[in-house]
Amino acid sequence: QVDGVVNCTSLGMSPDTASSPPMDWDALPDTAWACDLVYRPLHTRFLQAARARGLHTVDGLGMLIHQGALAFERWTGQPAPVAVMRNATERALGL
Repeated sequence: QVDGVVNCTSLGMSPDTASSPPMDWDALPDTAWACDLVYRPLHTRFLQAARARGLHTVDGLGMLIHQGALAFERWTGQPAPVAVMRNATERALGL
């Protein structure tokens, strides 16, 4: 029984966007989800294949932003401006 699968490798990250971890998507139940921690490109081959299978997908942008937010809070002792960080990240990535 599998609820989801996570790509936590750099396979598919720019500039090697043609690569993807090997995955038997048909082995997953229809209710499974897929997460790719790669954020550049945002829509990786891994996530495209999961969506083609009809699975719910999550890209790596949230992980990138919240890792930065946690680092900000640890270094400054102040709450991170997550919305500002998200906007800046999206602009920097051309989203």
